[in-house]
Amino acid sequence: MSLNDNNFVWQCRQILAKNSFKIYFSIITVFVIWIVTIFSVYLLAFSSGNMLSVALLFFAGWFCSMVVAFSLIYGYDVLLLKIVKNEQAVLGHLFEGFKCLRKMVKPGLFFGAVFFALAAAGSIILVTVRGELALNPETMTISAYLILSIFFVVCFWYLFFPFVLKDSSDRPLSALLVESRRLFKGNRIAFLKNFILFAWKSLGIFLFSYSFVMFWNGEETSFISTMMSFISFIGTISAYVTVVKFFLLGAVFYHRLTAAPAETDAAGSCLLIESDEPEQQS
Repeated sequence: MSLNDNNFVWQCRQILAKNSFKIYFSIITVFVIWIVTIFSVYLLAFSSGNMLSVALLFFAGWFCSMVVAFSLIYGYDVLLLKIVKNEQAVLGHLFEGFKCLRKMVKPGLFFGAVFFALAAAGSIILVTVRGELALNPETMTISAYLILSIFFVVCFWYLFFPFVLKDSSDRPLSALLVESRRLFKGNRIAFLKNFILFAWKSLGIFLFSYSFVMFWNGEETSFISTMMSFISFIGTISAYVTVVKFFLLGAVFYHRLTAAPAETDAAGSCLLIESDEPEQQS
C-alpha cells in the first residue's frame, strides 16, 4: 500500500473518530504527569539553600524528568499502535514504559542531553551576539522558541524510535536510533504532506494565534489583554489537537511501513466498509 494513496488521511480521521476519547485523554494525562514532574523537580531543587546543591539537584531532576517524559511518550505510541492495529488498547498501556523503566533510561538521557546541548549552545551564541541585550525578555523568548524548534526537528528525525524500541528492545541504543532513521528516510516528505492534509485547520489556527500574540505591538488595554488571553487559549487548544494528529499519523505510518501487505490491505478494507464517503476511496 502506497504511503501517498488517497485513503491515507481518511483512514487517520476514521481511527481518530472511533477512538477520540482514548486518544485525546491519554495525551492530556501525559502532559499533566510531566508538568507535575517538572514542578516537583523545581521545588526539590530550590528547597536547598546552597547554590551548588540547587544546581546539582536541578540538573539531576531535569534528566529524570526527561526519562519520565520519554516513558510516557513511549507508552502513548504503544497505545496508538495498538489502536491502529485494531488490537485491544486500554489507558493502562500509557504506562507501558514504566513497566520496563530500565530500557527507558538511556533514550531519556539521550534526548535530554540533546536538548541540554542545544540550550547551552544557544545561550552561548546569544550572549556572544547580543551581549547585555541577551537578558531582554523578548530576546530570550525568541531564543527559547528557536531552541525548541531545533529540538523538535531532531525528534522528528527519530519519529519511529519508540516503535522500533518496542519491537527490538534487545538491541543497542545506537542501532535502534539508526534503524528508526533508516525507516523514516525517504518518507519524511510524504509524512509532512499527509500531516498538512490531516491537521491543516488546527495547525493553521495554532500558527496564526501564536504569531499574532507574539508580534502584536499595539496598545495594551484591558480589552486587548482579554482578547490576547482568549487567542492564546484557542492557540493552545489547536496545538493540543495538532500534537495528537502528529502522533497518530506517526503510528499509522509506522504500521504501513512495517506490516505485511495483506495485513494493511485488510485494515484498509475494514475502513472502507465503515466509510461514509465512498467517493473518497480508491
